Amino acid sequence: MSSSQAEPQPLPPEDWVAIQQLLARYCHAIDGGDHDGWAACFAPDGVFAIGGGRELAGRAQLAAFAREIGAGERLRHWPGPPVVRAFDGLTATVEAYQLTLALPADGRGQATIRRVATPRSQLVKRDGRWWIARREARVHAEL
Repeated sequence: MSSSQAEPQPLPPEDWVAIQQLLARYCHAIDGGDHDGWAACFAPDGVFAIGGGRELAGRAQLAAFAREIGAGERLRHWPGPPVVRAFDGLTATVEAYQLTLALPADGRGQATIRRVATPRSQLVKRDGRWWIARREARVHAEL
């Protein structure tokens, strides 16, 4: 962090745990085929920037996208520890390195790394619960 950037406000432990759980639910839902559960990780007006200037907004579009990509290969999203870049009590910006692994359809053989990225999630706290307001990923490699 450069000297011109302010340190984020300290994150209370209950918010830290809730944010970690949100990010874990996000990965488990998309990998487990829970399309509506994945979309429910987003705020009702949440946005997912999928690249190429394409953005999905709202849970209906998000769930439809999850169903579309869920019809292909078996994937596992493996995030690294999240880093909170900004926090003010009601919003947070979180980044983590993430590997996306492709698993053999028959459960045999080796998993392969499909993507290396750094997702950035802008989170919002509403009614005492954390939601993804916007998520986008900087992709480092597609393998």
